[in-house]
Amino acid sequence: MNNMTPKISIFVTLGNIGNTPDEWQYAWREALKSYRDFADEIVVVYGGIEKEDDILGKSPLTGLDTLVDQAIYLPWKYDFSWETIAQHFNAGLEACTGDWIMKMDIDYVIHERDMAELKARLEAYYKEKWWVCSFMKYTVLNQHKAYQKVHLPFIIRGDKKELIKFGIPEDDKTSAWGYPIMVNGFDEKRGLPTGTTIPESMVRSTGIDIFNYDNTFRDKETTGKHFLRFSNAREKAGFPREWGSTEEEALQKFIDMMWSRIKKTSGSYKPLLLESHPKYVRDRIKSLTPDLYGYNSWK
Repeated sequence: MNNMTPKISIFVTLGNIGNTPDEWQYAWREALKSYRDFADEIVVVYGGIEKEDDILGKSPLTGLDTLVDQAIYLPWKYDFSWETIAQHFNAGLEACTGDWIMKMDIDYVIHERDMAELKARLEAYYKEKWWVCSFMKYTVLNQHKAYQKVHLPFIIRGDKKELIKFGIPEDDKTSAWGYPIMVNGFDEKRGLPTGTTIPESMVRSTGIDIFNYDNTFRDKETTGKHFLRFSNAREKAGFPREWGSTEEEALQKFIDMMWSRIKKTSGSYKPLLLESHPKYVRDRIKSLTPDLYGYNSWK
């Protein structure tokens, strides 16, 4: 930590992306630009590309070298698994050198208006010796609506990263392994640490919303393909197959789920104007067309 200002690292995974993340219609460049403006260090863990030397400054991700400080290649099959996800998360965590390490997704965007306040709060919480901080996942339902979905404990103190990792929660066997745990063992078969879920008493909320553009820029074809892979991964992890067995079934399940959420949050969501969105995505928002989910949730 330099002059009592914590160094902030962000790691993000670009796994399971086929030839490029554009195939899955992610706003990945917009996300990384917001991370670049906020963090001192950005690490990308990527997979799904045949040649690992094609990641920086070359096709298919031309320009990524100006947005990240380090890129790590790990294989990632088309049909992903929770083990793969956790392994990629841990690779990113290990590579980061910050006092605070943030695990971010490729569809999250930090609003420019919140950056200074988030840094100030993280500086205060570092001095208070918190091990983990959380942010609120602010899910964008469409260009006009968003709601606060869940607190995510994804900001980990750098000097505690050997004690806190992503792995198998021994106290909650039904959960996917995408959350940090307190490490007390290692599963050799799965290649993952084991441990207990971090108690809420150890997590300090930052009170900051991070925008989540999950399906905002996807068309129906891509959405069906994406959620069928999700359905397959859930089944392999022991969950019942609730997301369908075809792309068409997975698409319909997604639409039904999202409209259910829209109805449930109809009294609590915050209406969005164009200027309410982070500056990084406004051009994409202005370019939305009715075939893309974020236009009006395929109403």
